[in-house]
Amino acid sequence: LRKNLEKKLHSHISVELSDLVSLSTSNFKNNYVRALCYQLFENNGVIKREIVNQTIKEIAKEDRIKLRKAGIKIGRYNIFLPKMLKPNAVNLRVKLWKLYFPNDQKYIIPKSGLNFLKNEKKESKKFLLICGFENFNEFYIRVDILERFFLKIIENTKDKMFKINSDMINLIGCSKENFAKLLELMQYQPKKVKDSKEEFFVYRPKFIKNKKIVKKSNKNNVFEKLSELRFR
Repeated sequence: LRKNLEKKLHSHISVELSDLVSLSTSNFKNNYVRALCYQLFENNGVIKREIVNQTIKEIAKEDRIKLRKAGIKIGRYNIFLPKMLKPNAVNLRVKLWKLYFPNDQKYIIPKSGLNFLKNEKKESKKFLLICGFENFNEFYIRVDILERFFLKIIENTKDKMFKINSDMINLIGCSKENFAKLLELMQYQPKKVKDSKEEFFVYRPKFIKNKKIVKKSNKNNVFEKLSELRFR
């Protein structure tokens, strides 16, 4: 019975989490690419870009193409595996996560199809990131939708300014009031243009000096155990 259950579990993982498992067996030659794959694997397929930003700067264009072919998306805010955001993959990853972190049992996976969440419980940030949601204070945005939103901003930017439109608001899936708050949290500020009644926005980041982000290794992480698995 144990052998059959293990075989079934391995088969299930190899199908639903194939891109994630492949990271542990990747044979990239570039040290920075391997470091990025390791970090992404350790963070269950979704990681904040700011944690590995210095590593990404060292990765050449041709290696980025290889990463993309391996199913890795290097976005403005997150590095992630798009296939790991599918409902079945999220469900399995969360189940494995909760086995090792029982305190997170109270957290529930957001309904499939939701792009925007408002949740003031900041202690759930790490859990929701595993589910594929990036945090902006009390707001949470699906990481793939967040990247699409950023591209829309780039496409509509002229002279370092852009104005919002209905497509942007509909993409996020929130009220206009929350959308305005979200822009502010993303460090976009309104800007008045002479002889224009329309409101434009500009990017005005707040720089923090000498900020260091330390990534602590978790030896009990269930996904570290996945690195020991080999599938034929």
